[in-house]
Amino acid sequence: MSGSDRFAYLAHLEFKPQSELLELSVTQLGLSQPENLFLEEIEKGGSERRFYRLSSCEIERSLIVLEYGSHKKENGYYAAIARFMESCGVPAPRIVAENELEQVLWVEDVGSLDLHDLSGTRWGELKVLYEKVLHGVAPLHGVEACQRALEEDLPMMPGFDEASYQWERDYFRENFLIRVLAQSCPDQEWMRIEEEGRRSALMLCQAEQVLVHRDFQSQNIMVHENQIAFIDFQGLRPGVAEYDLASLIYDPYARLSSAQQKELVELIPYSFSDELLKRAGVQRLMQALGAYGYLGIVQGKQWFLQHIDFAQAQLLELAAELGLNNLAARLR
Repeated sequence: MSGSDRFAYLAHLEFKPQSELLELSVTQLGLSQPENLFLEEIEKGGSERRFYRLSSCEIERSLIVLEYGSHKKENGYYAAIARFMESCGVPAPRIVAENELEQVLWVEDVGSLDLHDLSGTRWGELKVLYEKVLHGVAPLHGVEACQRALEEDLPMMPGFDEASYQWERDYFRENFLIRVLAQSCPDQEWMRIEEEGRRSALMLCQAEQVLVHRDFQSQNIMVHENQIAFIDFQGLRPGVAEYDLASLIYDPYARLSSAQQKELVELIPYSFSDELLKRAGVQRLMQALGAYGYLGIVQGKQWFLQHIDFAQAQLLELAAELGLNNLAARLR
């Protein structure tokens, strides 16, 4: 689907009226009447899904009602992945009820505060939360979890390969260089940048493959009663652990300083490659810049554009460290 076609699709998404969601909630949760329920819509990032907080005198704690479409097939993977993550000891909201036919989930409410919301917190306190995050994701990044997921045929996205890494770089070219910076980036120059990218992608593909969240950044890490829970994991797939680690450490939303990033690297509780971390960081930041351009310009969600300067500076720094001179020259 082209960018313009997808924009038209998103503009005409049809969701259920709240009255219908209330009726479904009564049936799925075994409650008495929809009049006793209250739905509050939640705005969340660039998603095409719709979220509500459901409260009632009939239930002890509020729940999240998640309505999803079928345009992205991974939306239908959320419940199965949540249950798998829970079985592995990875912190994720519990699935309370599911209606696949209506494409609605009822999920444990882990609060409305995410790690990004706490970015102004004293670093010592924030660092403790990041350490919990790194230990929380560790079981997902073990070879055993990936083997088990494959053996059990867990529904998830195809694993990262050279083609998917190339898609991220093309996304960066189209939606950041061309849309945001209004740079043509001639084919001959792009071929030199691509050659650098292909070398990195090959290294990432040849490394040990585990399960990765795919969008492991501060807005997808909820903090509730000093505990953490991961959300938006429907893009789970095999890949390198360093991709998730880079998504967290070089996160443009969090804007961590170089010193803070180094402290987080020291907290990683399992073995990793520093070079792969940086190369995965380049891939991730190219993808993020492409996403900011697409969401900010094509979809008109201009608040994403405020994260571009940090992401671009971070990408330039990593490209220079790795000797990706053609990419660095274009970013300058």
